[in-house]
Amino acid sequence: MTEQWFSSGGSKTQAAIQFVDARSGTREVKVEKFKPGQTVPPCRACELIVPLPVCNGGKDACEHKT
Repeated sequence: MTEQWFSSGGSKTQAAIQFVDARSGTREVKVEKFKPGQTVPPCRACELIVPLPVCNGGKDACEHKT
């Protein structure tokens, strides 16, 4: 899951964001500021909450293993 950074003022994120970058095939921890329009990693809250309504499939709990 990814998100896109938006700033009505056209500014970078105020703080650097720590994330795991696996684009090269190797997982490595990076810390960067993001510019408007850049793809950014999801926040930890979204990683936990968003799959629940998407995943349900009529069951009481999500069975995804990732």
